[in-house]
Amino acid sequence: LAAKIGGAKVLAVRSCNAYAEENCLYRLLNGLLRPLFNCLTDVRIAPSDLAGEFTFGPKAVEKGDVFFLHNAIDLKQFTYDEEKRHELKISLNIQGKKVFGHIGRFSHQKNHDFLIEIFDRIHLREANSVLVLVGTGTLESAIRQKVKEKGLDDAVLFLGIRDDIPKIGRA
Repeated sequence: LAAKIGGAKVLAVRSCNAYAEENCLYRLLNGLLRPLFNCLTDVRIAPSDLAGEFTFGPKAVEKGDVFFLHNAIDLKQFTYDEEKRHELKISLNIQGKKVFGHIGRFSHQKNHDFLIEIFDRIHLREANSVLVLVGTGTLESAIRQKVKEKGLDDAVLFLGIRDDIPKIGRA
């Protein structure tokens, strides 16, 4: 509103979430702001259908009023390389293990809780498996606690923030 009053010729809003976690306040604010976004914005941007519908409403998406700008990743960085994979497994001390991984912040949207449930079942079938988690976030301590409660301490690695994601992605 301030931008429009200040004379902005074009106003763009980008959605970044498909839902507002479990917080009633977020859902309420989204419900209150959606009509304002749709009334004032000239360009509506979202990374996915779900995020567009959440922020701007299903009608805006159906009418084609939302531009989708998908998060882009250069996949060439992740080209399989047996030698680099072997080196990484040695550095993480996971040689001979079946590796599962997740790269992302510890937040409700990334659903680490469900990931741990799934990995727990995998690990029961494949004791030689390991789960590598890269990232940090507000739910990290809760996920660490869940891993401990399930007795997966030796099978789940928390690597924190890394600057070598393509390398990790090859494990």
